[in-house]
Amino acid sequence: MAAAATLRLSAQRLLVGIILNWAERPPQTHGRQMAPVTPR
Repeated sequence: MAAAATLRLSAQRLLVGIILNWAERPPQTHGRQMAPVTPR
């Protein structure tokens, strides 16, 4: 139970971090300036 809860929490935190990182990125750097992988 505790392991599942921690796993879910860490997954949520990771997802939030990814979303925030993607939202922070300015739209004009839509190439190979920072990120090698461009999310669609």
